[in-house]
Amino acid sequence: MMLPFGEIKRLSKEDDFKYWIGSQFFIRPDSGLKEFTGQVVYDNQVISNYRPMWGNNRLGMMTPEEVQDTYRVEDDLLCVVARARYIEKEWRVVIGDKKVITGCQYKFRDELCESEDFPEKVKEYAEKVAQCGWEPARVYVMDIASDVHGELGLLEINSFSSSGLYKCDLSKIVKEVSIIAENEWKEYQEI
Repeated sequence: MMLPFGEIKRLSKEDDFKYWIGSQFFIRPDSGLKEFTGQVVYDNQVISNYRPMWGNNRLGMMTPEEVQDTYRVEDDLLCVVARARYIEKEWRVVIGDKKVITGCQYKFRDELCESEDFPEKVKEYAEKVAQCGWEPARVYVMDIASDVHGELGLLEINSFSSSGLYKCDLSKIVKEVSIIAENEWKEYQEI
């Protein structure tokens, strides 16, 4: 669902919200401006029930209030909220003109694990998402995640200029983004 950040803080203490979303939930800004990093947050009142997976502790998990204090999030910032799901792997994919330029793995079981690994099935999934018709800009990044069963899903879409590239092939990025920038410049000159 999409809610203003202030509503998420208020509702995260309500039993109905916990029933539908859970006491641990994923939150990210609706914009591509990266006001804060998409992350799983928890409700203070049920932290004693938190059962970390794969030996992780709560380090890195925050309450909505801690997110607001850390990132100075305004209460009216529209956010996407979803039930938390366990993620096995995450890939960063660079998209240009609705095509995959390059990608790489950057997380494994919630730990930074940079690798040039970019399976064909992840590339195909990213291309399918990129072809959906909407794009935030001509060049952007998307994060694709897989669960323990290998099921892929779109984690988030972010701006190219504010995203890390990890082990993505920089030569491909420079080549393709330069062509896109030049083409865009030519289009503006023709107006």
